[in-house]
Amino acid sequence: MLEEVNKYYEVAVFTASHKWYADVILDHIDPDKKYFQHRLYRERCIKTTDNVYIKDLRVIKNIAMKDMILVDNAIYSFGQQLSNGIPIIPFKHDKTDEEFKYLKRFLLDVYHLDDLREPLKASFHFEELA
Repeated sequence: MLEEVNKYYEVAVFTASHKWYADVILDHIDPDKKYFQHRLYRERCIKTTDNVYIKDLRVIKNIAMKDMILVDNAIYSFGQQLSNGIPIIPFKHDKTDEEFKYLKRFLLDVYHLDDLREPLKASFHFEELA
């Protein structure tokens, strides 16, 4: 999935985890550093009064909001930019899990659009629900 998506997207990991913890996992997944062009960690998140970490895409200054998608298993993670989010079911060692197949298909279907938020709005309706 990462190999194919990297043909069309610049891929960043934006995690609420600490750098020391996340890098161990990311280095295992991507030892040659060819799949993840950027890594953003907990210190780039907004911490709420409830100790929840929210990922605000505005910390990424050199890319327009219309060109960013945030995939996360916690919808509150992209609460600052609901139109940029794709929810995904958490992976829990389920060998029948096919979420990345669906995600890859979706991403490859929309990469050419001028505003990536439009298909997300049409698919998930988060702003209407909010």
